[in-house]
Formats: sequence, C-alpha cells, structure tokens
Amino acid sequence: MKKLVGIVLFCLCSATAFAADLRLIDAVKKTDAKAVRSLIAQRVDINAAEPDGSTALQWAAQRNNVELVDLLLAAGANPKTANRYNVTPLALAGMNGNAAVIERLLKAGAGANDVSEEGQTALMTASLNGRPDGVKVQIAHGADVKTKEAIRGQTALMCAA
Repeated sequence: MKKLVGIVLFCLCSATAFAADLRLIDAVKKTDAKAVRSLIAQRVDINAAEPDGSTALQWAAQRNNVELVDLLLAAGANPKTANRYNVTPLALAGMNGNAAVIERLLKAGAGANDVSEEGQTALMTASLNGRPDGVKVQIAHGADVKTKEAIRGQTALMCAA
C-alpha cells in the first residue's frame, strides 16, 4: 500500500512539474497589463502554451490588444507559433483586421503568406471580414493577393467580394 501511495504521489508531482506555467496566458485573457508586465519581469516562459498550443501572444492578438501584443513581442514571444489547428497570431489578428496588431506581428517576423489548416491566409481572413486597414498593411508587407485557398480556389479579392 505504501508503495502504491508513493507511486501515485510521484506521478502527481511529476505531472505538475511538467505542466506549463499558464499564468501569463491567464493574465492576457483578463487583459491585465500590470500582471503581464510582472510575469515578464519574473521571466516566465513567454511562449508557454495551453494544451491546444495557444500562447499568450495568440490570445493578445485574438483579443485585439495592441498594448499586450507589444509587451509580449518585446519580451520575445514567437510571432510564428501556430496552435494545434495551425492558427497563428497573425491569422487571429486577421479576423479583427486591426492594422496596428497586424503591423507589429509582421514586423516581428510573422509570415504574411502563412496558411491556416483550411488553406486561408490572414489576408483572406481580413478581406472576408471587410477590414480594409488590415488588408492594406498585409499587402504592404508582401502578402500575396494571388494566393488561392485549397478548398474552393478563392483569393483574397474573391473573399472581399
């Protein structure tokens, strides 16, 4: 019995030791810039991911939060990280079409022509959602307007129409 209890405790402690520190993601979800700054100062893993692969930067982009995107990028967040569904921070920013967020991600190295699991680029997403400022920024950074998504062969222009 003692041996079994010891094994269970070891497994629980080991699982906890290997679990990602998600405090930064939680702070971003709460849009708590003060907590984000504090956690960055504590040198938490800036690219820690939730079980689906989502990072703090993805949540900041999805939440359309320029301040948090800036803080995370300055601290070394990877703008190319994709979650398990191949969704990047830029793809999430494309949904909102916020030119400032898109600009920062592209300047930090996000791929202007990266495609989602469905074959869409962030340019297509911004076009589909009627976000001209986000579209303009992406084109200025080299997004290919002729790229076709795999399912229907649509381009960003077709998405905009």
